Amino acid sequence: MAYANEDHWHNQRDHITRWLGQYNTNGYYNRANPSTSGRRFYNSFKCASGLLWLADALGEEAAVLHHGVEAIDAAGTNYASQCGAFRKVVPWARIVELAQPKLHVAGPTRWRAWR
Repeated sequence: MAYANEDHWHNQRDHITRWLGQYNTNGYYNRANPSTSGRRFYNSFKCASGLLWLADALGEEAAVLHHGVEAIDAAGTNYASQCGAFRKVVPWARIVELAQPKLHVAGPTRWRAWR
């Protein structure tokens, strides 16, 4: 599996944290349309290892993660293709399902923002 810009962060948690820290701004990538949407983040983030880390951190089953890695590897070297392959195995709806029990402490208003 190929990883872009590994020298810019220490691990995928750091990568995602930095990326999201600038998400509602033009940020490092000079985003034309900054956002705060979790769904938009998940569907536009172009680092398959970051998506894999997120699913793992949220508690996805090992067998599903293994299938996701196989899909990433089969997708070739294009980052968008790798991420698309992983998202077919772990779609946004599954991320929401995994995250829901962890977000209940933030209250219902905060939870609605994830959908």
